[in-house]
Amino acid sequence: MEQIGGVVFRQTRTVVKTTQNHRDAAAHQAEMEQIKAERQIEREDRLARIEAAIDQFLRKVENAVGRKRARIRARQQQREARIEALQAKANQAETENRRRQRYRIAALRHDYVEKTGQD
Repeated sequence: MEQIGGVVFRQTRTVVKTTQNHRDAAAHQAEMEQIKAERQIEREDRLARIEAAIDQFLRKVENAVGRKRARIRARQQQREARIEALQAKANQAETENRRRQRYRIAALRHDYVEKTGQD
């Protein structure tokens, strides 16, 4: 090498191995950091999918609750209409019939209170 004008650097084998080991360690460390970054991105994607699923489930629950409330209101309106109809009949009926009609009205109201716990 010296004959053709080149420069020769000589190092002991342990220095070369140590240098190579440091380079390998640095490469492994960089790879590990890249894997950790990818894992964090995956976690965020997974969390976003889970949160989307939770939001969708909550919408379903809210819709189900809304339908249930609508059915309860409809039943309540039917019951009130029935009571009003019976009340109108009771007002027109004779005394015996009036007593029976009032009894039926009271029974309907009692059933409602027992089922719902409301007045």
